[in-house]
Amino acid sequence: MISPFFTSLTKRYTPIVCPRCPRKSFQKTNSDIMSFKKSVGNKTVVFTESEEYFSNLELGALTRYNNERIYFNMSTLKLSDCVVHPYEFMPMLRGCMDVHCERTTFSTPVLYSELWPRLRRGMTLYLDIQNLIYDDKMPQMLAQMPQNTPKAWKLYNMSLSKDVVVPIAEKFINSPVGHHVHMVFQPDNSNINCAWMANIVVKMILDARYLIDKNHCSGTGERILLIEKVSDKKIRLLSRDL
Repeated sequence: MISPFFTSLTKRYTPIVCPRCPRKSFQKTNSDIMSFKKSVGNKTVVFTESEEYFSNLELGALTRYNNERIYFNMSTLKLSDCVVHPYEFMPMLRGCMDVHCERTTFSTPVLYSELWPRLRRGMTLYLDIQNLIYDDKMPQMLAQMPQNTPKAWKLYNMSLSKDVVVPIAEKFINSPVGHHVHMVFQPDNSNINCAWMANIVVKMILDARYLIDKNHCSGTGERILLIEKVSDKKIRLLSRDL
């Protein structure tokens, strides 16, 4: 007697799982979302495409999807030239192994220590996000949750200071082979340069008894510091100033 009633409930409420996402669902207007929803009625829809790419999203566009019971579950998330609320972005990290954001902005500042618990072992992170701040709680988070250290980690708008760089360098010196971190530093008025910071990291690497492959690239562009675990005995370090 229970089974027929249960079956009717599952038919009514079980989400529609779509392995591919129709192109028009990427549009940011509510009218486009509504036109798509008409074909499935009041059902919740979950897109499980392995890669979801969003470009030029306006603030609140992802919320409009969710309000129409449209959700995304992907292994690769790409955002380009988007403005998003942090509460829209955070749930989309669930299940992701590759997150690629370029020229993206959070509507309000987000501390990296708030983002860290949502990461997974072996992730690839490319986070060119304005209003994402590497804060003073991160050294503690790196120590408490080492399993969340990404395999490939590229951070933008970083502060070129020992308090920021040293905990990250220490973590990646002790990371598995093949892991690397790429820090891109924002301009500032200090006299500190990447070459000076690289020398500090060099000492850390040598004290840990690794061989080091050091390279300093001249030229204009981004100020960067890159640390890569090449082998069990060797670490590559690349630095560049403006």
